[in-house]
Amino acid sequence: MTVRGRVTAAIVAIALPVVVLGVTLAWRARRDAAVQAVAAAVTGRMEAVGRDRCEAAPARFGLGPRGRRFGHGRRRGPWGPLARARLTAYDADLRPATPGPAPRLGPSEREDLERTGAALLDGGAIAVRMPWSEGPCAVVVVDLEDPPWRGASAALVRELALHALVLAVALGVALLALGPPLARLRRLSKEVRRAAGEGYGRLTTVGGADEIGEVARAFDEAARRVRQDVERIEARDRALTAYVDATTHDLAIPITVLQGRLTEADAQARQEGRVEPAVLEAALAESQYLAQLVGNMAAAARLETGAPSVERRPVDLVALVERVAARHRPVARHRGLSLEYAVPDEPVVVLGDDILLERAVSNLVHNAIRHHTAATGTAGRVALLLEALHEGHRFRISVRDDGSSVDDALVARLERGEDAPATHHSRGRGLGLRIVRGVAAAHGLALHFARGTEAGLEAHLEGDTQPDLKGDNRI
Repeated sequence: MTVRGRVTAAIVAIALPVVVLGVTLAWRARRDAAVQAVAAAVTGRMEAVGRDRCEAAPARFGLGPRGRRFGHGRRRGPWGPLARARLTAYDADLRPATPGPAPRLGPSEREDLERTGAALLDGGAIAVRMPWSEGPCAVVVVDLEDPPWRGASAALVRELALHALVLAVALGVALLALGPPLARLRRLSKEVRRAAGEGYGRLTTVGGADEIGEVARAFDEAARRVRQDVERIEARDRALTAYVDATTHDLAIPITVLQGRLTEADAQARQEGRVEPAVLEAALAESQYLAQLVGNMAAAARLETGAPSVERRPVDLVALVERVAARHRPVARHRGLSLEYAVPDEPVVVLGDDILLERAVSNLVHNAIRHHTAATGTAGRVALLLEALHEGHRFRISVRDDGSSVDDALVARLERGEDAPATHHSRGRGLGLRIVRGVAAAHGLALHFARGTEAGLEAHLEGDTQPDLKGDNRI
């Protein structure tokens, strides 16, 4: 049902019964007032001249000299307008004094007489109780030739018709007043559909300070939120596409190299019955790099989803550093390097995501091992250090190597958050360092790079500790 139909039905359903009830009550009030007026006139005339005549001859009371009950145009005399009425006397027990047919007074009429002093009978006559309660004329029934309530039904119909006309006019005015708001609603509906089809990029033009304007403004606000969500999803989709492309490229290189090493090992095994250790070491290095890259991809996915995926719980950095050192020592040994670590005697506890923090430290250690270039004939070293600073309220994790010297330009680029120049020997470094920067940003840590004291590169992670918390010491 349309709004106009609902409004019409509501107005008719509410107003029509009210009009009928009001007109009916008004008609009854006028009728009762007329009955009381006639009763007062009858009582007054009976007290003045009628009581004596009625009690003297109750059977002939109300009859003229010739026995007529109604006058014919004669309204003068002691009864005035009541001269054109038929009067019948009743005693206190409501028995008529006039022989022959007379209006019957039942229990309901008796109740009305006791309550109001007058009762309207079915035939239109009025029974009036006199001030005295004894004698043959205690009640007088008046049957007027032209009672004032005769034709009341026709008057009631006319009054109902008049009110119905007023109701119809009011309904028409209400429907006309609904025209502009309904037009605005239809326009708002069209604009909402058009905005939905265009990706919620266009706002509505329906204004106003009423409820329709509020609905339009609420839709505009919801449309802005939807548009922001869509733009965020599109940006994430573009970033994910670029990430997948970059990751595919990063994975393709070590997989190709690994396939080449395995092909070479297979050829040596078939031709010579043995495989050179250098070939196996190269294949092992590529597999280790692939494992590191896959771990970085998982960490990058968690960081990309935002803060809800970053857990916050106490983490013991001492145990974390020990785990990282234990897992990377075999990798360092295969490359002819030694990996040493040092930690404080007391736990160093921070609040953060242990998996992401361990991934960041692992990336720094892995980069130091993978990109270490030691002088010929010397054993290279990589050091992993955990220090408690400022009486245990701060910490610093340092990864140092004694490889070849790095230039200031590279350190400056790393400090600015830029990736190192991509080469065959430095492939993959960008993703690992991006993970480190993302983890540092998510945990409020500071990441710094510097040239080593004698040679190589140093990376430092610094942040606040939580001395009052007990860390996760799982191995």
